[in-house]
Amino acid sequence: MSGKSYISTRLFHHKMPRERKISVKIYVFQFGDDDPRKCTSVKMARFGLARAVKRFSEVPYRLYALDPFAKSVLFPGERETVIKRGFLIADFSWRGSPEPYFKLRRARHLIPRRLPLLLAANPTAWGRPYKLSSVEAAAAALYILGLKGDAEEVLSIYTWGGRFLELNREPLQEYSRARSVEEVLRAEEEFFGELSPRELLYGGKG
Repeated sequence: MSGKSYISTRLFHHKMPRERKISVKIYVFQFGDDDPRKCTSVKMARFGLARAVKRFSEVPYRLYALDPFAKSVLFPGERETVIKRGFLIADFSWRGSPEPYFKLRRARHLIPRRLPLLLAANPTAWGRPYKLSSVEAAAAALYILGLKGDAEEVLSIYTWGGRFLELNREPLQEYSRARSVEEVLRAEEEFFGELSPRELLYGGKG
């Protein structure tokens, strides 16, 4: 994953909040597990990049959901459907129970998709596979769907945001070029071997 980055560092530093526009409606359901001062989804909503929701009724039916527990992986062929419907990020602590999210998924008939493996670049989990913050997950989904400019815009609200694209440049490029789910999975194995999201979530159990 080495190589020179061609992303301007000026994209990733803004002193004053301003509302931004991207191609996809993003919803974040905040379960209240994390410190709101450190929660990247709160900042996304503050900048107009996502809509924060706290009631099941505020979540549209059949949204796509970025779901680390999903069996199906997001792939570029779903771009137009995702743009039309939008996607949800469930913001809960890795240390908490996912059951409230599962209830939301069932109640609103969400379409769950996991992201292919990537490395976190946020200061809390730097270099750890699959421990992405909400803003990193949103940017990864946008990039994989071919919306690189939107991914950069989302990440620009953090000074460290550009590092996420630099750290994952090669796998993100391969994922975004995939013509099928199978090609995404092959690229994932090429970059990360047999390390599976399930092992990362459950510590190899179950």
